[in-house]
Amino acid sequence: MAQTELTITLAKAADLLLTLQYALETFEGTCQCGECDPCTEGQEDLKRAIENVQQAIKANKAKSEEPAAEPTVGLDQSGQIAELYREAAKDNYERAGEVEIDPGAVVSVSEDGGAYVAAWVWIGNDEVDGLCSECGGLANEGEGEGKGGYDGKCRSCADKAEAQRPS
Repeated sequence: MAQTELTITLAKAADLLLTLQYALETFEGTCQCGECDPCTEGQEDLKRAIENVQQAIKANKAKSEEPAAEPTVGLDQSGQIAELYREAAKDNYERAGEVEIDPGAVVSVSEDGGAYVAAWVWIGNDEVDGLCSECGGLANEGEGEGKGGYDGKCRSCADKAEAQRPS
């Protein structure tokens, strides 16, 4: 198959890079069994795509007549600007076990005088409508008499709690 050249702006390439990096972080943070497709193929595919976009951005910057400078708007992963935003996010928002910001967190600098900094936000099972507050399974799976859970729990956890109540 013939290779086709794709032309996009640096801003769109930066957006694409941010999306790919977020997808990779999501894969890495969810399943780490090493056996399923996201663990084996999906993560490697994302890493290759990220590398390709980074190379295209670097090549485009090299073609520019202006010397490459640290970006002031767009994606900035390793520069001093990104680190300053990460530190400000940590100082102002990070709370251990609730909101955490990784050392290499994705930073997207905006034209509006700020930046988005990727963070991990903890959400407990009891904060999610429809999840069992005990095990995190579906609370009302199998709707109908005798099938679903109750009291914010799945049927199994609700039945266990019911059996442990003093009669």
